[in-house]
Amino acid sequence: MLSLAVSIGILVAGSHPGQLNAREQAAWARLRPSIAIIRVGGSPVGPAALIDSSGLFVAHRSAMVGSAISADLPDGSTVTMKVLGRDGPTQLVLLQAIPWSGDGMRPVHTETEKLAPGSMVLAVLPNGPIRAELISANRFGVVQPYRRALPLCELRLEGATPAMGGALVFSEEGDLVGSMSATLGRQGEDFGAPSGGAQPVQSLSSDLTVKKLLLPKSPRILGLPYGPDRLTVAYAVGPEAIKRVIEGFRSPSHEVLHPSLGVFCQDSSNGGALVISVSNGSPADAAGIRPGDIIQEIDGLAVSSQVDFARAMFGQRVGSSIPVRIKRGPTTTVLDVKVAGQTIQ
Repeated sequence: MLSLAVSIGILVAGSHPGQLNAREQAAWARLRPSIAIIRVGGSPVGPAALIDSSGLFVAHRSAMVGSAISADLPDGSTVTMKVLGRDGPTQLVLLQAIPWSGDGMRPVHTETEKLAPGSMVLAVLPNGPIRAELISANRFGVVQPYRRALPLCELRLEGATPAMGGALVFSEEGDLVGSMSATLGRQGEDFGAPSGGAQPVQSLSSDLTVKKLLLPKSPRILGLPYGPDRLTVAYAVGPEAIKRVIEGFRSPSHEVLHPSLGVFCQDSSNGGALVISVSNGSPADAAGIRPGDIIQEIDGLAVSSQVDFARAMFGQRVGSSIPVRIKRGPTTTVLDVKVAGQTIQ
């Protein structure tokens, strides 16, 4: 059986802008005025993207080393950064630059409509960008220990090491579309070699589990000028999740609200999501959902597993009321449940 290895970390050596083609260098030139580089002891540890003209930046938690955070701006100046907020499931951190003038820097956007399979993206690391290709925007993963399911993007990129966790991912237009949560490598094998068959991947790291993920038989990159170097498969928190986090960080409270009913579910042997526990005072509790109930449908979306439940819940709007169909013994009931907002740090 194919041996699979996973690593999370920061790549501190590898590609740089000089190794990009002309199109990719043009994309990086457009993006560069939005990026600061966090340093610890003089060494780069991670990128931070400007998300608001008031000096708000977002970075991956892996770049938060120590209490004193400083970052280099594109003009060569250095600022101190203060942590204002965190989002546990995406592992993103909100930072405020001090002092801040904003001269010459542009906030990034978080549009999602232009991202499609086959798109070129840039994964920005401490020492610069690496080109990548979007393979799929239709993966779904469960983040531990938060037990939150998030949409994921699958990327392929060329690199000497799979240690690229924490990179920020941007579209060719400069939109922030992802944050790398995990990378997947093959022990002792080039990624260009045929694997002999697709292999399911269940556990990618201590922080991320991807359900029903299959690797292709020959994971070569198509449509981009990649060389014969090792290829890395990477998983980034998807653009829908990124957009939600950025909107929360930009709000006056700087809080990210994840839609929640206040239940914990697992797969039911008869199909559906089996309710294991209900939080006291939660919307589910108020609506009458009880442990042992089986959730079969949420807001018109069929639920056949706990992942279906999470997928259906991810798209809900905080504050809305939705119909939830449950089965309790031989009886099927539709309950009206209000969606609460939950902050998870």
